[in-house]
Amino acid sequence: MKKLLVIFIVFLPFFMFAVIGQNGISIAPDGTLLKWEEGNWDFFIMHKTLVARITGEATTSESNPQADTCIDQDFGSTYTLTSKHIPEDAEIDRAFLVWLSTQDPANLNGLTDNSVTLNFKNASHPEITLSRVISASFQGNFAATTTGNFEYEALNMQGSQTGDMGVYTYRVEVSDFMKEIIAMGEAAGMKPGEALYGNYNVRNMECSNHQNYLTTSGLVGGWFMPFVYTSAHINPKKIYFYNGLAAYHNQTNTINVSGFELPAEAIIKLGLVVFEGDPGLATTTYEPEGLYISSQSNPDNFISLYNDCNPSHYMNEDSNHFYYTEIFNSISSVYGWDDNYNYYYWCVGNPSNPTDPTNPLEYAIDADILMFDTGPASPFYGEFNKGDSMFNLKISVNQDQIYTNFLAVSVDTAKNWSDADTDPENPDTGDTSDSDPADTADSSDSSDTADTDSADTDDQSDTVDSSDSDDQSSKKEDSENTNPEQGELHGECYSDRTCNAGLVCNSHNICKKEIKFSGCSALLF
Repeated sequence: MKKLLVIFIVFLPFFMFAVIGQNGISIAPDGTLLKWEEGNWDFFIMHKTLVARITGEATTSESNPQADTCIDQDFGSTYTLTSKHIPEDAEIDRAFLVWLSTQDPANLNGLTDNSVTLNFKNASHPEITLSRVISASFQGNFAATTTGNFEYEALNMQGSQTGDMGVYTYRVEVSDFMKEIIAMGEAAGMKPGEALYGNYNVRNMECSNHQNYLTTSGLVGGWFMPFVYTSAHINPKKIYFYNGLAAYHNQTNTINVSGFELPAEAIIKLGLVVFEGDPGLATTTYEPEGLYISSQSNPDNFISLYNDCNPSHYMNEDSNHFYYTEIFNSISSVYGWDDNYNYYYWCVGNPSNPTDPTNPLEYAIDADILMFDTGPASPFYGEFNKGDSMFNLKISVNQDQIYTNFLAVSVDTAKNWSDADTDPENPDTGDTSDSDPADTADSSDSSDTADTDSADTDDQSDTVDSSDSDDQSSKKEDSENTNPEQGELHGECYSDRTCNAGLVCNSHNICKKEIKFSGCSALLF
């Protein structure tokens, strides 16, 4: 699909990305801070589930499908990296393979699985292959809840209402693996990025689908690979990695993200990986699901963020009502490297039909790449300023139990991207030059016929809806409406929670403009 914006998380131990490492930035096992501050850097995150819906025993509604089976360890799952994800000259700086799984409750005091197998097969030169057993430097256990370590974190949830449970994650560097692929490709006359195009398969991860997990619709398991690369096609950026495993349920929490410095009119891009989100699961008796962001200069002014992959909804149940956003839904919004310049993204999974076989869910994993502009054409203008070194994310979770894992932040200077792609007088004409994602769609996983989940297939392609740019004149007009009637801007919403044309009813029952710009949506509060 298309358009822009954001996503996040939230139950058990108190959690803040910003308390981990110096200024919150992750510290790799070799002691280095995971930050990149000078150069033409960018990042990308491959991701795949390792659980599936086979028996249907954990699913109570087709609008809320649940995984119930661990994928066969001998086959694993495969992600296909293509030219739409990274440019052909991409050189890897660092890459990490991360896996998260459930522990058999009968072995909750035992050791966790600290090794998996990573396989690669090049797309155009299938003779170029590589296979390695990827192991952490130590093997952790569940003797106690372990958090804050980059290489290994675990949550011991003994004594829960449905029985003992445990979730753990490993993060292991695989930079040498990726660089070896590049070397083999270059020996065959390929450019470094071309060498990296192909199928990445992860297998041999232990996983438990014990009834304790199925009872709570809590089966989780999957892998992802965040990597940082450099390319002549990429604008200069600063990139920062943060890690933090925690569980959240029916809770709102504010996370302070720090350790960077914003340039003027920055483009802020987030890469967030969260496990165990489900589509179509909400009730008005719990906290409304959603993600809100506020700036350093105005920390109490939170703005709700959403996009087509993670849509905004209104719920009215037994006279209780609220807006919420399907943030934790096993559906990810993904940007390719060239999409930075037109705010084009696509959805992995179909938010309108979670059981769509042509664009299947990645069960129990969200790996969203999310981006917003802070320049003059955006509702964030004046909120995020040069020199800012932090922002706040307010995260709200409804019925889901969510496991946070990883956050990447990149910042760079806006280069009038929206001016190039959108006519301010007719913003719906934006992004007409976008190529059809099908032209470069991922091939099916030829190396693993048992893995039916091809990566990022069936990109839901349609034109960008980027109307109603919120400029300074419109803000002035808004402020002059000092005595609004019901249904008008700043007026009370109608009894059915609607407003006049062009307005939406916010969580305070006040009519506000819905801002859409360059594919980005934000509901102002």
